Amino acid sequence: MIIADDGRGLDINKIKAIAEKLGIDTQNLDNNAIYKLIFNDQLSTKNEVSQTSGRGVGMAVVRSEIEKLNGSINIKTAKGEGTTFEFILPINNCTIESLVP
Repeated sequence: MIIADDGRGLDINKIKAIAEKLGIDTQNLDNNAIYKLIFNDQLSTKNEVSQTSGRGVGMAVVRSEIEKLNGSINIKTAKGEGTTFEFILPINNCTIESLVP
């Protein structure tokens, strides 16, 4: 399953700065590993909390559910062009019922 936008893309420097504030060492991480930090609990790139974003739990829940299905996530992003999330799910472990709440 692929979900993409044509927005700003992920800001790697902002993700690294927020991760460092949370005590995550980003020194030896490649860009892909840094992008995947957005799936960590409590990490949010939003400056303000609203009813729909900014708490640092939404993407962590996505990762958790994909992992429960033995899936994986690939991220492609370009600053100023957008981000693409590719969710890879094994067919034998996945049914439509498990994907739809």
